[in-house]
Amino acid sequence: YGTINGSVNVYMGHGNIHKVTLNHLTTPVNFVINNPVGGVHETFIICQDATGGVKVNFLGSLRGVGVVDVGANKCSRQSFVYDQTGLIWWATSAMISD
Repeated sequence: YGTINGSVNVYMGHGNIHKVTLNHLTTPVNFVINNPVGGVHETFIICQDATGGVKVNFLGSLRGVGVVDVGANKCSRQSFVYDQTGLIWWATSAMISD
């Protein structure tokens, strides 16, 4: 997805790992998940640029979402599985920052 300004539309079916770098000039960034499929596992890697400070909003039916690290050059990672029956994304890991 590259460097992000404003919103991220994540389309399922384009891989299971989605990595973005947030642009410090835009805050907050909204994540929108499109076309989910039951049972699919997805991992989001969200990195700050050299300035950092960008907050992230996860839009939709996510449960157990952690807080993205806002430090400069920090990356945060969390995985989810989609429950098509309940139309909910469940966290399968804690938010990890490196």
